[in-house]
Amino acid sequence: MYILMPLFLSEDEVNVHCTDLGPIYRQEREKLTDTELIKILSDFKNIGRHKLQTIPGSLNVSIIGSATPGVIFTPSYLPVKSTVPRQLTPDTQASLEVREFLSLDSYDSFSHCSPHISHINHFYVYPVSLKYDTQKSFPKARNIAVTIEVRDNDTDRYTRPLKVIYSKSSSDELLVDSVTTPVLYHCTYPSFYDEIKIQLPTRINRRHHLLFTFKHISCDIQKIAKGGGASGRGSVKHNSIETIVGYSWLPLLGNDGRINSESLLLPVLAAAELPPAYLSITRKDLEKKEFPIPDGVKW
Repeated sequence: MYILMPLFLSEDEVNVHCTDLGPIYRQEREKLTDTELIKILSDFKNIGRHKLQTIPGSLNVSIIGSATPGVIFTPSYLPVKSTVPRQLTPDTQASLEVREFLSLDSYDSFSHCSPHISHINHFYVYPVSLKYDTQKSFPKARNIAVTIEVRDNDTDRYTRPLKVIYSKSSSDELLVDSVTTPVLYHCTYPSFYDEIKIQLPTRINRRHHLLFTFKHISCDIQKIAKGGGASGRGSVKHNSIETIVGYSWLPLLGNDGRINSESLLLPVLAAAELPPAYLSITRKDLEKKEFPIPDGVKW
């Protein structure tokens, strides 16, 4: 679902008093692609004529400015020492600097030249969408979330992932070992709008990779009480709510030895458990049956 909010009332006036925003529109991924949605949103003033399905409710939003930035944190969540007071209180304000992504053409301009005074090795992951409506191993997998991890080997599927992902919660931990996207209810073709920020290790080898774990999230209270989930051959229940329905992975290093930093279309392994040495499995191996395929594994 989504709500429209104009950021500017005019060319130089920011909309800072947005209350009771509505209506709330339901996003039906199978019927409305992102491209079609953007086309509708571009015609903001006439959106009512598109007859979009709405959900009862409203949202209150307020934008509050601050005269002083308080404690300033860099995009790496490191405090700028000159802004840290001698004593921190619960009322101490904090500001987070935003990393600017410049185009390649911008780097040719002297206006953007600045000295590199700190080591930054960040990696940003943006899951876009999952097309899972054609797989047959888990017919009831439709409330799907994806968990992203960074691992440094594939020999032991129970190994702990690396604690290198920036936390999005308000916990005391700056870095966590995994993040999970929100769930899109009853959708086998979900879209994701998350940004996963990763602090890459200083030394990266061929075993470092991203692991995507797809889970069906049960919403049926009665089935949860009975231990039910997304039924399928070889399915393993992670707990009474989550059922693993697939995996995908991406080595951090490409064939040229550089970081994989492009838009990619990854196949999904419809399996409830990770096979050993999964980094060596390819679609060609499975089609030619040149690899010992575990029970319940389909590509």
